[in-house]
Amino acid sequence: MKTRITVYLGVYWPLVAALTLAVLAALKSYGGDERHAPLPAAQVSNELARAVSYGLVGAEPKQASSVQPGPAVELPRAS
Repeated sequence: MKTRITVYLGVYWPLVAALTLAVLAALKSYGGDERHAPLPAAQVSNELARAVSYGLVGAEPKQASSVQPGPAVELPRAS
């Protein structure tokens, strides 16, 4: 005896699979992998120069204002 959900899944699973493949193909064709590619050297240099000019990169490290230094606590070692 087939239940209603079994019939429903049996009829519509090819549609779901085709729709999933179509969405993945569309994402791939619109350049989904481009952001994972390494940046060209000129762009990296520009980004570094911009970060230095904004003061994000400096000679001396700065702590965030909300971080309060506390005493060093030795963590127990695993045996």
